[in-house]
Amino acid sequence: MASKSEATEAAREVELAVDLQSQAHRADAYSSFAVTLGLVFGFSSTMLFEIEVTNEAGALLLSSSIVLAFCVATSGYGMIVCSMQFYHLKRLIGNGNEQELIAFMSLKSIKRSRNLAKMMLPLSLSSLLCSVMLKFASACSDKATVITVSSILICTVLVLLIQEVHHASISLKFKHEASGH
Repeated sequence: MASKSEATEAAREVELAVDLQSQAHRADAYSSFAVTLGLVFGFSSTMLFEIEVTNEAGALLLSSSIVLAFCVATSGYGMIVCSMQFYHLKRLIGNGNEQELIAFMSLKSIKRSRNLAKMMLPLSLSSLLCSVMLKFASACSDKATVITVSSILICTVLVLLIQEVHHASISLKFKHEASGH
């Protein structure tokens, strides 16, 4: 017959396994973010280097370049932070040291950079779409086509941003309920 301390230890091991599994799922989510942000970074970098901004370049083309530079910065930051989160989570999960994992995830600087990196995905996607819209508008002479494509891209950006705000509000609701307030 197992003693009370053995039963407590067995329950603790199950709890640790469940927590490590949830952290593994979290790591996979960071991996997905890193891949997506890496793709956006690559697309926006390529587009930025292909745009020739000269003294004769129009305001729309110059604006497109500025928005692309913002896209490169946001996607680059998010990609680096999410990649490092994935690496450290997987390493700590592999070690099986729950205290070290909790300590890492609880660091304020890590939380802050992680939350900021998660915001970079909708920002970088939105800025990439806006830049495409501006580049297209500068190259196209047909106003109806410019208006149509611009409207579609603006609606897409708005949907991305609204979805991010919705997810953030759901997350805050669950955190609020979990804290018992």
